[in-house]
Amino acid sequence: MSEIKLNETGSILLDAVLESGAEIPFGCRTAKCGVCSVEIVSGQLAAPGELEAATLTAFKCEPGIRLACQAHTQGEVVVRAVEK
Repeated sequence: MSEIKLNETGSILLDAVLESGAEIPFGCRTAKCGVCSVEIVSGQLAAPGELEAATLTAFKCEPGIRLACQAHTQGEVVVRAVEK
């Protein structure tokens, strides 16, 4: 999967990705399925909320993996969709 570079603040990451014209897999948009998992290549996102943190723990995700449907942007970030 190719890298996606964004420079947004305060947006939901999935929305920012789709608005940029890039595509990543996604499903439920409610942090239940994990399909929208992305790896943070560089930059950072806002700290995960309770729901996102619980889902990341349940799916035993590695550090640096976030859910695009829940993560909020904080400026420049580069992400890559996680291959399932």
